[in-house]
Amino acid sequence: MTSRTKRKPAATATTKRKTDPPQPSSPVDPTPEDQQAASPVSTIRIFKKATCSKLSPRGNGELTYHLGYRDEDGQVLLRVTGNASSGYFSQEWIALEDIEALMTAENGHGFKAILFKPLYQQKGANNHGFLGAALKAEGIVEVDEEQPLVMYAVEDRTAFDEKVATLVEEGTALHDDVAEENARKEARKQERLAEQQRRREARMAQEQAAADAKSADSLPATDAATDEEPPESPDSDTENPDSKAAEG
Repeated sequence: MTSRTKRKPAATATTKRKTDPPQPSSPVDPTPEDQQAASPVSTIRIFKKATCSKLSPRGNGELTYHLGYRDEDGQVLLRVTGNASSGYFSQEWIALEDIEALMTAENGHGFKAILFKPLYQQKGANNHGFLGAALKAEGIVEVDEEQPLVMYAVEDRTAFDEKVATLVEEGTALHDDVAEENARKEARKQERLAEQQRRREARMAQEQAAADAKSADSLPATDAATDEEPPESPDSDTENPDSKAAEG
């Protein structure tokens, strides 16, 4: 590909275009609690798992990404799931429709991956760059040979659209290892929280028992005898029955 500054907007057969920059609309992998509350139709089918190089020629390590599909609204989505080297990123699903809207707004001009930053809800300095690499691998964008960080929307996406249509028709649904791992992490987190709560309750019980013991030890010794009746005088009628007879 030669260096250039302007291209025509890409056209596709299976996705709808927007003209205004979109708000993030891609779902995040749910926790077990979210899965219980979510609608049954919120599942995303994974079409494809693949690896790709990073956009920067100096980038080390490959990326792993997934291509998915949401049946209830026909959305095609992508997410980056792994990084063989350093660099934090989010595993959020990003709708291809939202990506296309941002690219279309560029009116054929070249752009950098920072364009995709608003699509992410979670923080991650590498989110947009890694997404750009996955888009390049799928043939959705191409890069300038002289400026490899400058991208353009591919004009002819027929091959990609036909591949998606075939996968939809075949009902392809790969195992979601990311959701499975996130569920394990959440379970371990809940176990840690429960153990911390048990320890707090045990410590509070010990402190309360110690406080009760200290309070009991501090009571005056005379308090134990305050409720006893005083001894009767030996001169009383009960103890000296002859006193009345003497008086008579």
